[in-house]
Parts: sequence; structure tokens; C-alpha cells
Amino acid sequence: MSALFEAEDAGYAAGGRMLVREADLALEPGRVVAIVGPNGAGKTTLMKLMTGELTPHAGAIRSLGAPLGRIPAWRLACRRAVMAQSTRLAFPFAVHEVVRLGIEGIGRARAPEAALSLVAEALERADALALAGRDYQTLSGGEQQRVQFARALCQLRAGASVEAAQALFLDEPIASLDLCHQLALLDAARDLARHAPVAVLAILHDLNLAAHYADHLVVMDQGAIVAAGPPAAVLDPALLRRVFRVAMAMPAGPPPMPFVLPQFCRPVA
Repeated sequence: MSALFEAEDAGYAAGGRMLVREADLALEPGRVVAIVGPNGAGKTTLMKLMTGELTPHAGAIRSLGAPLGRIPAWRLACRRAVMAQSTRLAFPFAVHEVVRLGIEGIGRARAPEAALSLVAEALERADALALAGRDYQTLSGGEQQRVQFARALCQLRAGASVEAAQALFLDEPIASLDLCHQLALLDAARDLARHAPVAVLAILHDLNLAAHYADHLVVMDQGAIVAAGPPAAVLDPALLRRVFRVAMAMPAGPPPMPFVLPQFCRPVA
């Protein structure tokens, strides 16, 4: 069976340099895949290739065996939801209106009451129901992230009326969140993977959270995937030292959970 979303030997160039090179990655429902790597490693570019926001200059991106460019935009919107690093709105939308954008024109037609129910359910799952009547532009960065997560959840629920297999793409979804909401968002994403099921691809900077939540961990550096596999196999101190240029210690912990402790004295030359 074809992967839900798949990059095969994918490459993308901009500004005279390769941002992604020879990338192979497959997403399957029921699994959480996390991408880690230093700034500029190509993580976001690879995600944009897999969501269809960018077109590869080499290789191919497919969904269920079909080239992504041949899939109608409306069907792609039903098949995957994307939470970007940041989303700016030029108009003073209320929070519930922002979340409702996730279902406009997506999935099969539904009564207004059903749409409101989907919005409320998504806001509650993102711990943002109390924000429903607020002006989105007045929210903190973390509150806006929770609202955008609710929008993505709403889009998936609406799209499920058309597409049985779906994917959720999360680009640094916890960057502005406090610890409690970081864990809550990642718990919700993992629950979607386990029970919906949904394929989840998340870009994370916290190696320990990536190891805890991911079934499959991908390490990128200088546009290339340099390691991929189960977190316990991928999080090797020598690899992390080479990629992040910081010495890492891995104290013994309960298997199979790896634990990474950066050595803060100074970066590795």
C-alpha cells in the first residue's frame, strides 16, 4: 500500500543553494514522525514540500501513490491540515472565526449547528475554548498557537467526511507554549495518531520531547536527512555532537526512552 504522504529523493533549491537534498520520508497513519536539526537544516522546507506548499526541483512528493501536484486543492485540504510556525492575520477576526476557517469549503456540507459544534470541540481540545470570543490579534503568541492548533484539528474533523486517511503537519507547534500546553498539544497529536488514526509530522527543537512522542525520529543537517529510525537508535551522542555542534550526554534512563543532556560549557568547534 502506498504511503499517505511520501518524499522520494526530493530536492529543493533557492538563492543558489540546496535547502533540501535527496530526502526520502514516508508518513503512515497511526505514527508520529518528528524532525529535529539545527536552524537552517531544511526541516521547514521539507515539510512545505510534503504539504504541497512548495514544488520539488528534484525527486517527487506523492500522496497515496499520486503526485501531489495532480491532487485537487480541495481534496488535499481534506487529506491534510497544516499548522505553520506563525500565522499573521490582517483583519480583526474573533478566535472562533479563525478556527471556523478550518472547515470553510472542506468536507461535506453540514448544518450551521454542526459546524459550531466542530469549532467548540476543537477549541476545547486545544484548551482554547475560553478564548472563543476574543480578538485573535490581542492574544499572546502561545494563545495564538493554541488557536491555530484548534483550526488544524477542526480541518481534520471536517475533512474526515471525505478522506479516511489524513495527516497533520506541525511546524514548531510548541515554540511559544508553556510547559503544560506543550505536553497537552503533543498528547493531543499523539492521540490523533493512535485513535483516529492520523499520520503526524512534527518539527521540534526539544530532543527529549521528540524522543518521548515520536515513533520515528528524523535528523536533518545542511538540507539532508542524516539519520532516521526509532528515537533510541537515532539519538547517538556522536551524531548529535556532529549535527548540533554541542557535546551531549545521555544519562541512563528507563528503556527504551533515551534522555539527552546538553553539556553547556561551550559549543563544539
